[in-house]
Amino acid sequence: MGKLKEQAKKDFWSYTDFKHSVFSEDIFTELTHPELRIQKFAETCALNLKKLRGEPSVPPKISVVINAYNEAPSILGLLYSFGMNENAPTTEVIVVDNASTDQTAYISTLSGTRVIRHEIKGCAGAVRAGIFAAKGEIILHTDADGYSSPHLLRSVADHFDNHSKIDAFFGPEKYVGETGPSVKVEAYNIAKEIGHTLLSKLSYKHKKGNGRNFAARREALMAFDGAFDSDIQIAEDLHAALHFINNGTMGIIRDQDAFIITSARRLEEVGFFVVAWQRLFSIDLPFILGNNFKKGSFDKVFPAIRENISTD
Repeated sequence: MGKLKEQAKKDFWSYTDFKHSVFSEDIFTELTHPELRIQKFAETCALNLKKLRGEPSVPPKISVVINAYNEAPSILGLLYSFGMNENAPTTEVIVVDNASTDQTAYISTLSGTRVIRHEIKGCAGAVRAGIFAAKGEIILHTDADGYSSPHLLRSVADHFDNHSKIDAFFGPEKYVGETGPSVKVEAYNIAKEIGHTLLSKLSYKHKKGNGRNFAARREALMAFDGAFDSDIQIAEDLHAALHFINNGTMGIIRDQDAFIITSARRLEEVGFFVVAWQRLFSIDLPFILGNNFKKGSFDKVFPAIRENISTD
């Protein structure tokens, strides 16, 4: 826990405490030592996730698959938020530790999740590993640096139960700044929504999709060999969604109670306008015109977090 103490002082408080405050008061404010507070939150999280999972011998309704690379400062907030979901179906939470060198696996294990180590770096390969390990009827994928709304799991399950011909859904997503809401981040959220709406008018293939809130029936994913292609490193979730978009079984969850909040840290690092411009020409337009994502310039501006990426 020694290294975690320094990480906590540097990264943990502003972002993760902001996430916790959305759901409940910080009941551990009397614990001023970072390691003790993290441990107490993790222990509480473990109890909640155990209740969420239900009887271990019975397959869960939902498997949440989280791919994580060096996310020790932020992953506890996400896990804690899933444990706080209300009226949720039985759910297992799987963290795929993608060759992290920090305390990601330790915190995830302490928090009561099932942790899988995937040594070959790359988002798509890590998600695939989680998909093939999952036991749930529905698999929900999200990133490690966000948090879940309290009604996400219930809403996802209801949408699949009520739409038997739909095999996958994109749900709503919203960015938040590292220290909480900001005008710049909110402006980006609004611009993104307007852009998705306009692009969807140009092509039925442009579903207003958010890969950080992507759910699919496990059986349907297996029919596409897991759907996620390990060779794809940019917008791998949209590539996976194409399987369902092309056969007409992709849906959109518009229930704003079923959102994922995600960190805007990378947008803030690179620049909102730069990312929006590069995304438009490197992902969105190729997606509409020919389903081919042009990586080149986008990779240079928005490089992969996972260094020395290999494919499996």
